[in-house]
Amino acid sequence: MIQSASPEQVREITRAVLERPEFRAEPSLFERYVVPLLQEMLSWFVANPELGFLVRFVLVIALVAALAYIAYVIGREPGSLRLALTGPRAGSSSREALDEIAPSWNEAVALARDALAVGDLRRAVWITHRVLLSTLDGMELLVFKRWKTNADYLDECGAAGAEGRLLAELTDAYERVIYAHGKLDRETASLLLGRVESLTGRASS
Repeated sequence: MIQSASPEQVREITRAVLERPEFRAEPSLFERYVVPLLQEMLSWFVANPELGFLVRFVLVIALVAALAYIAYVIGREPGSLRLALTGPRAGSSSREALDEIAPSWNEAVALARDALAVGDLRRAVWITHRVLLSTLDGMELLVFKRWKTNADYLDECGAAGAEGRLLAELTDAYERVIYAHGKLDRETASLLLGRVESLTGRASS
């Protein structure tokens, strides 16, 4: 008759089996590198209390500064965040206005200046008009849609204020050059572009 092992014997056998190398779990990277580093840092802080206090003070100041910066960025006006000069928010109607031109206002304005430099006033005015519509959309003075007419945008934006007057002047130049194939002197086109660029700068600040 085979005698059954006692509970204590079972525990000893199990412990011996689990202590074999194949059953030992490999320490994680955190346990292998981070834990010893933290232990060394703690030992250093204990051995050097004065320097440790200075290091902790600097770290706290850096953390407070980082949190303050994050709070500043989050606390900025939503419109300002949306209108950063890196470009309008992806998927927005203001972004849609630049889809055929450039990923940002800065790049679109640069393309308009290039067109002016080579005498392509038609393209320069077209880009300038799109940048203005994108900017006004981002400022929530109108909503860009491809099916809308210039008259729709003028009605939405209204004639009051510098933005409305700029849109009216640029729309007049746009219709004269793009639709009527009329002429526009380079100086006027350059001045309009400069005013649009100034507006994008103010909108994004």
